[in-house]
Amino acid sequence: MQLLPILLMMYGCNGFLDIKPDKKMSIPQTLEDCELLLNDYTALNSSYPVLGAIAAEEFYLTSADWNSISDQDDRNAYIWSDEPSLKASAWQSSYKVVYIANQMLQVLDGLDDTQKQSSQFKTVMGNAYFFRAFAFQQLIEIYALPYDKATAETELGVPIRLRPDLDVISPRATLKQSYDRIIEDFKNATSLLSSTSIAKSLPAAVAANAALSRVYLTMGDYQNAYTYADLAWKASPQLMDYNTLDIQADYPIARFNKEVLFSALTQYSDAIGNYYARISPELLAAYEPNDLRKQIFFRPSDADPTAFAFKGSYDQGPGGVFIGLTSSEVILNKAESACRLGQTAVALADLNSLRKSRWKTGLYQSISETDPDRLLDLILQERRRELVFRGRRWSDVKRLAADPLLAVELKRTVDQKVYILETNSLKYAFLIPQLVINQNNNIQQNKR
Repeated sequence: MQLLPILLMMYGCNGFLDIKPDKKMSIPQTLEDCELLLNDYTALNSSYPVLGAIAAEEFYLTSADWNSISDQDDRNAYIWSDEPSLKASAWQSSYKVVYIANQMLQVLDGLDDTQKQSSQFKTVMGNAYFFRAFAFQQLIEIYALPYDKATAETELGVPIRLRPDLDVISPRATLKQSYDRIIEDFKNATSLLSSTSIAKSLPAAVAANAALSRVYLTMGDYQNAYTYADLAWKASPQLMDYNTLDIQADYPIARFNKEVLFSALTQYSDAIGNYYARISPELLAAYEPNDLRKQIFFRPSDADPTAFAFKGSYDQGPGGVFIGLTSSEVILNKAESACRLGQTAVALADLNSLRKSRWKTGLYQSISETDPDRLLDLILQERRRELVFRGRRWSDVKRLAADPLLAVELKRTVDQKVYILETNSLKYAFLIPQLVINQNNNIQQNKR
């Protein structure tokens, strides 16, 4: 059956999927059909929203380059503009993942009991739950405000679609309902997935645990963030020794390397491309002389030899931003959570383990800081140095905004005009594409 071309057609804005399938078209009906759907790397792994990466302060654009970017929405994301979004591709592509996952779950639900006992069934169902949760999580990081337990039951999250019905129009769930669904889906995935997967594009149980640590850290639930980061780290305690990488290579970090637990990318944007995006001088200055990451991650810009471009992609190429799950993120989640829980010895050991793997051989001197506040600051600095162009900076800026000691006010200048993103700004939640709002009056726009 020609399943994948059909699914590529079946998404839009009206009810999220406005192109109705011809009844004569083939639709997935078997377990094997569902496995086939998981092969669509473009749809399931590489079309997530890029707006958060553009909005983060890891790079800057010159005024000339900003004006040269053809995509108005990307230009607006760079300056945190309130202009209505002109396109809906970031929203559509994520809900297409949700649609595919829901379609698989519906097919699986109708299979006979014998098939439901098979390992093949459990793996496919675990994948469906994982991909649905991952897509919801990406959407919530772009289109919802930071999680606050005190307001989560009233703040708006994203529409939570649990069935592939094309005619159902879903309103936005609350922020709490959205996070509850994401957590439940990832936990379902951990119970169904095996310890290994056949490819980095498909999750194993370790990836689902890593995803849960990411979600709980975003929520400020440090006990659960530690628990799941610890589970993921014990399952895959792998860090690359950066001394083994070729510093002179165009892209020194191998694709699907041993740190990658699950591979995923954003859509591409010229705003984050190597020709336009110049690395923040403040970020460059944060690397110490013997830290190999400065040479592994950055190179002189082709457009401006006085500036630097990024070359440290975990996808080994100039495409979208790598937003997948890695053991290096996991150990940082574990270190931060441990520190916040008062387990400073654990946090310190994790921080030193990561840093030593990034340092020139024989030159690393361990950090011995035991004051919890100062240690936390060191861990957060390390997140910024390590997780460059990994989709985490925007999330970190949002979640840390509520703490006056950790909040960051972002500034950018274009055409001699200074743009400021104040801490706790309503602009932490991007405006939902106007096309979606126009065609679905059940969806409430974000506040401004």
